[in-house]
Amino acid sequence: MALNEELKRRFGKVKLIALDLDGTTLTGDKRITPEVGDAIRRAKDAGYVITFVTGRMFGATAPFARALNLDIPVVCMNGTLIADAHTGNVLYEQTLTKECARQVLNRVNGAPIHPFVYEGDNICHRVEDPDILKYLEWWAVNLKEVDEFSIQKYKKIYQVLFIGEMTTLKKIALDLKAQTDCDVVTFSYPSPRYPLHFLEIKSPGDSKGEGLRFLRDYYGYSKEETLAVGDYVNDFELLEEAGVAVAIANALDDLKQKADYVTDLSNEENGVAQLLDLISECGARNK
Repeated sequence: MALNEELKRRFGKVKLIALDLDGTTLTGDKRITPEVGDAIRRAKDAGYVITFVTGRMFGATAPFARALNLDIPVVCMNGTLIADAHTGNVLYEQTLTKECARQVLNRVNGAPIHPFVYEGDNICHRVEDPDILKYLEWWAVNLKEVDEFSIQKYKKIYQVLFIGEMTTLKKIALDLKAQTDCDVVTFSYPSPRYPLHFLEIKSPGDSKGEGLRFLRDYYGYSKEETLAVGDYVNDFELLEEAGVAVAIANALDDLKQKADYVTDLSNEENGVAQLLDLISECGARNK
């Protein structure tokens, strides 16, 4: 996609770059290619501040950020946790109360779903389905099989996740709002790669967009100075909080419609590398 003069001007004002991981920066086999890694380092050397904004847990995000020596905290679990990848220091977090987690789990007891509790940096589960576990191991870390969810013993509960059939999850989402007195929000979405559907239950106010806004405000960047790139349903709010919204070539069509710019190359073709070099060119041009 060619850049017009207006986009070149806007690209030239960018200082903070927020990258989604899965489907955007990472390839399908969960790697950052040497080309993308080198482009991130070049952009950092040129003065750009780069971070990851992802649905992954901290433990599945931090190794990528550490390997590239990113300078500012990463946004994890779709905005639920913002922490320094090098030290683990938490800049922002939202947790579910133990009572809310208990009510949520009790309401779905016996339903044909697979429940997970994000406890600290563990994903506690009672799943025996090997296909689901194989999928989770592809992007998650610290899977912890338990006989029961010991809610009262958990220190921090970030969210509850259900995996199941779409209509069942939609009904659960409606029932939770009507039948519990907890202040929670739900977010349902299909897996982009497997025939699975997910329902996240967490505290209000969390999203990738809110996470990016927090970082913007914390470090003193304006919206105009911020660029974000993503590919999937949890990236709509992320792109809305960026002055320049970019969709990777393999992104959902609806996300591309919302974007200011769509890369020519996909995540498998080093699209992020091409984008970062383009940003740097525009920045140098406008100096």
